[in-house]
Amino acid sequence: MPSFEEEVQAKKQEMVDLLESITPDEVNSNGLSLTFAGKTFQFKELEIVESDDLEDKLRAEFREKLNSQQQRIREKINTKVNQLLTMHQQKQNEFERKERQLQAKYNNAAMMPDITYNHAKKGLMVVRMEGKNDELVWLFRGRYQCKFFLKSRAKKPKAISKELRRRLVKDIIIRVRTKGNQVMEVSTHNPDADMSPFWHYHKMSSTSDCWGSWTRPSHWNTPDDIILCAKDALAVLETINEGSVAKDNPSGLPHLDTVRDNLTTITKKMTKEFAKAIKADPDEKIEEVDVWSTTM
Repeated sequence: MPSFEEEVQAKKQEMVDLLESITPDEVNSNGLSLTFAGKTFQFKELEIVESDDLEDKLRAEFREKLNSQQQRIREKINTKVNQLLTMHQQKQNEFERKERQLQAKYNNAAMMPDITYNHAKKGLMVVRMEGKNDELVWLFRGRYQCKFFLKSRAKKPKAISKELRRRLVKDIIIRVRTKGNQVMEVSTHNPDADMSPFWHYHKMSSTSDCWGSWTRPSHWNTPDDIILCAKDALAVLETINEGSVAKDNPSGLPHLDTVRDNLTTITKKMTKEFAKAIKADPDEKIEEVDVWSTTM
């Protein structure tokens, strides 16, 4: 199938060929008439006078005028055809540019994951990152609960008293940012309209949390992986490590001195909870477990 440009050039050639087919030799006169004062006078042939010289002059003059008009017409045809081709090329370039943009956007777009109502009931939701098509932000609604306190240079934790633990329970949002199938960041936020930072004892800045020896997963495959990641982060926050405290008096939480004054011996049941929080064997001696470091 011929292209648009080829079809236009073919039509142009047809018009030029038709135009050039008109010659003075094909123009014949059927007589001469003059009109003036509302009357027409028709001249009839009375005598034939052969004059090749006069006929040649007339034909030459007519040919010159005809050629001049044909050239003007050809120029107009060329101009219009070129304008049409230029306009078509501009439209084609614009179409291809937008097609490339759309394809690039599609290639970089993060496909919305297969998140269900059951995931929402567990506290998980997901949104696209503004201005970044390949990034998603997962928001997991959970509960901040401090249960243990680890003193400096000690590996055996103390339990926070039951009375104080009630004051250490807060609603929290664990925010997980992903790019493609990579987990890029885990951070803590308040469940308010501004998603403000959730300040806790190991919150180093508004955008930085100290997660101790816990390392976030590098990749995710399903929304359940994100839920597991968020729950692991909450488990890490159950323990206050005195050796790596970033804030003594975080907003909305008791002062660290108050926590120190409300410690009790850890029970066997709480030992299992503590071991679970740090991913240790419940039967392993707590003294031998490295529960926290200042590694981010």
